[in-house]
Amino acid sequence: MKDSFLLPYEVYQIYVESYKALCNELPIVAGMGIRAVIEAVCKEKSAKGRNLAEKIDSLMMTDMITKEETKILHDIRYLGNEAAHEVKVHTEEELKAAFDVLEHLLRGVYILPKCAETLIKDKK
Repeated sequence: MKDSFLLPYEVYQIYVESYKALCNELPIVAGMGIRAVIEAVCKEKSAKGRNLAEKIDSLMMTDMITKEETKILHDIRYLGNEAAHEVKVHTEEELKAAFDVLEHLLRGVYILPKCAETLIKDKK
């Protein structure tokens, strides 16, 4: 993902490992990794809640993500849960779609705000 170096280290690390799992055709590990990326974002943003579902909702309550994005992240959470708890093998198409959503999340939460800071600094 372009500008992934702007991600916090822990988020970047799990993103890269999950992406490598996808590229190396490890669908169960990739599915678990997708869920772990969401967990890492929630942790880094200090999202409140006892479980990942509540933490995703917390991101919405603090205006980091929209209501529509929240629904989509819950769907991805289910995908990760199935991989982790039911050892479900998701299709490459499903995993790639989930990664597209994750990258949108990472761009919106981390990359675009940092790019915007650069633009503001350049105008001063």
